[in-house]
Amino acid sequence: MAIASDVKVYLANAAGSGLEVLLPYSVWELAWAPDGQKIAVITVDCPWDCFGVDIALLDPKTKELTVLERGHDGTNALTWSPDGKRLAYSARDNATGIRDIRIIAITDAAKEIVLTNASDPSWRP
Repeated sequence: MAIASDVKVYLANAAGSGLEVLLPYSVWELAWAPDGQKIAVITVDCPWDCFGVDIALLDPKTKELTVLERGHDGTNALTWSPDGKRLAYSARDNATGIRDIRIIAITDAAKEIVLTNASDPSWRP
């Protein structure tokens, strides 16, 4: 189980014990890949009461963080596709303030806007 607190990201066993620090700073939200090999995270660019900024992949074994996309203040609702090849999320356009549903490919970070003026994507299994 991965746990996002207000100061760190932890890995724990199913009972919630055996805490291990994965990241020494907080994230807005996280989501396990369907195969359990990576954790997608939305990083935070402020200490309190803000939305996420960057989308990244965290390897729980090596603790390596790979940024897929930078700089969308207001990013949230991160969810993996069932095949683990893409992430869907909601992001606010910094110029207009309108929220979009976006998809990013894990392999090459190719992005597309799927729907404007929408939020909270969820993949069909």
